[in-house]
Amino acid sequence: MNTVECYIFIYLRYYMSIKKHIPNAITCCNLLCGCLAIVQAFEGNLVYSAYLVGLAAIFDFFDGFAASLLKLASPIGKDLDSLADMVTLVWCLAL
Repeated sequence: MNTVECYIFIYLRYYMSIKKHIPNAITCCNLLCGCLAIVQAFEGNLVYSAYLVGLAAIFDFFDGFAASLLKLASPIGKDLDSLADMVTLVWCLAL
């Protein structure tokens, strides 16, 4: 294998390993927005809390969209998405 083929192999291997984590990273942003919205609601900043819940809803849409677009699914992704939905939609809207 020559040098160019080696670089291409390394690049593709790196890209493929990063690609499978994109939906989970978006879901983590959803979870972070939900947690920050809860903190802001307890501090009395309901406007910021509402903005964070809206941002979390956008992240919730895009994590499913990215997973279907990239044709990726994982058990941890399914559990993480359920946790993020529970934190964002159940706890934030209950406050």
